[in-house]
Amino acid sequence: MAGFADCYPLSSDPWSDIASEIAPGKNDIIINKSGYSGFSTSTLENTLRSLGVDAVVMTGLATSQCVDTTARDASERGFLVVHVEDGQADYGVDEHEAALFASRGICGGHVVDSEFLAAAPLKLVCAYAASEER
Repeated sequence: MAGFADCYPLSSDPWSDIASEIAPGKNDIIINKSGYSGFSTSTLENTLRSLGVDAVVMTGLATSQCVDTTARDASERGFLVVHVEDGQADYGVDEHEAALFASRGICGGHVVDSEFLAAAPLKLVCAYAASEER
């Protein structure tokens, strides 16, 4: 991408290394994403369904691109979507805020910060799921 060297590094690039503090453990499931959406192949959806997952918590880069596309695809597939506002970033604050604002109307409107989510993650997701069932 012109002007943004290493903006989206390939898996062989050192910029794609995962910080040791959040590196996957030996029993963690790793799904490699090859497009804007994590759902661009059936692996993610099949894995989530096989585990009985019905809610996804969105973090990542860039809010207005990959995160937004994955969130919309998750919503289309019936998953509850919760965005972690300070767990996402974009090229600028305006793009970040605009994407979160747009997602409120498409993906259910669940936008929280990491402190709020960390306080009681299961209770939060269950409360959102219950409110959508009404």
